[in-house]
Parts: sequence; structure tokens; C-alpha cells
Amino acid sequence: MSGESLLVHGHALLRAVDAASAPGDPAAMRPVDAVLDFELDAAPAGLRPLRRDARLILHFGQPPERIAALPPLSAAQLAVPAAPTLSLHGRVSDPQRRWQPRRFALDLAPGSVTLLPLYRAPLGVRRSAGGTLFGTLRLEDGTPAAWARLEVDVEVAPASTLRFVAQADAAGDFLLTLDRLALPPAEIANFAATLRVLHRAGQWPDGLDPDTQQAFNVQAADAADFAASYGFALQPGATTRLMSFQRDALVIRAP
Repeated sequence: MSGESLLVHGHALLRAVDAASAPGDPAAMRPVDAVLDFELDAAPAGLRPLRRDARLILHFGQPPERIAALPPLSAAQLAVPAAPTLSLHGRVSDPQRRWQPRRFALDLAPGSVTLLPLYRAPLGVRRSAGGTLFGTLRLEDGTPAAWARLEVDVEVAPASTLRFVAQADAAGDFLLTLDRLALPPAEIANFAATLRVLHRAGQWPDGLDPDTQQAFNVQAADAADFAASYGFALQPGATTRLMSFQRDALVIRAP
């Protein structure tokens, strides 16, 4: 039986994923469960962006391709036609404010799927039995450390750690849930934990690209000293506020 198939090739796909679901491994991160707004700074001529919840499908003006065959088609027939690499700059945000806004600057190859990690805003954080960390990040002069990111490593066993991540909002406030932390036996009261902070100085009212942030030093809880990391005893299942010595916030400064 003869027939034909109509192929519409998307130039690339941009998909928002939950950065906290699998820190450091974008391929394992869960898709973001929200309808997001994608704003492009300057779309190249012929680009047709199509928004679908937490995805942005990018068609680069290529006409549909007719193939004289019925499905299933071979890999060669499904191959994406040659097209230039697409440089894309823009911003993604959540109208419900459950996800932090961020900017992006990406080079997208034809037919590629690019994952864009997002962080939950404090409003969108889901509490868990493992516990919660909260607080405010500020610079030494009291300025909020807007959009700073936190990485917390928890030693759950000798030579075994779990990493948890979060991002502060525009006011420097953060809420980090320990959703993958199992409660230990009763004889274990605390886990050793280490916090690191990444930040970019400046004014970023509509969010920034997390990839442009660098490690900052953090003031300790029990002394005025600053160091690359902030160590503390984590009580599983508890809601814990993190603060620097004689301050009501976590204080950071550039190294």
C-alpha cells in the first residue's frame, strides 16, 4: 500500500526541569510542573517559538517534509535536516511565582533537547519529613543576596553524602527542603552538614543566569570568621534557621 508521511521538524526543544530533584544531574531531573512564560530577547528571523507548559519548542522556519512512505519510518527518514546552531537569549518565569525566574544564554543545536534547571521559590517549596532549612542571605552591608544559590551536603554515613540545593528569592530569603533525607535510627541525633553559597553581585530585578554565579565565602555560626563553607549539625526532621555569628541572617562576601 502506498502513502506518504508529513514530518514537521522542530529546530530544538527547551525544557525546564527541577534543579532540586537530582542536583548535578540534569538528565535525571524531573520536569517542572507549571505553565511558564518564556520571553526571548531577540528572536532570529524565521524562528517560531511554541510554548507548551514548561517547554519551548523552536521551529526555525523549515517547511514540512513529505516522505513517500507510511509509518514506521526509518532513522534516516526521521533525521533532522541540516540547520544552523541557534543562539538564544531570554528569560523564563512562573506567573504563579512558585518557581524562581532565571535568564539563559544558550547555543542550541538542530534537533537538540536542552534542559533548563529551575529552583522552587519559597512559596513553591514542599515541606518534607526529612526537615527544612530556612533563612535570609545578605552581604556584609546588609544588602539582600538576591537569587543566591545554596548547596548543602549531608553526611548520612561515613564517606556517603546527599546534596540538596535551593535558591534565594529577590529578598535573599530561602527555604530548602530535605525531601530525600531518610530519618535515621533514634540513637543518631544529628548529621554533619556543610553549606556553600554561590552568588553574583549586582542588581538583577528579573532574575539572572545561575551559570554566571561564583562561590562566595560564608560567615560562621559561632565566630566572625568567613570561610568557603559553613558547617553545622543538622537535626533530621526539624525546621532549622541558619544564621551567622551574632546576625539574624547568613552573611556572605566575595572571596
